[in-house]
Amino acid sequence: MRSAVTYPGRPGVGHQWAYLPDVAETMARLLERSEGLEPFAVFHIEGHWDASGARTIEAIRAAVGDPCLGR
Repeated sequence: MRSAVTYPGRPGVGHQWAYLPDVAETMARLLERSEGLEPFAVFHIEGHWDASGARTIEAIRAAVGDPCLGR
């Protein structure tokens, strides 16, 4: 069975990546404190910036040993 890696943006445009369990934990913690937050407050989650938009995809391909994954 083959799988695919789908890039969420346009080729050549950078993208911010974050580990989904970390994002979920951050959202849960914010919900626990929602009473004390300003309406429409903005929070940033530190992740990994991929300036080319392709380096993370290539790292995934290398980690799973399939250089054609998602192509």
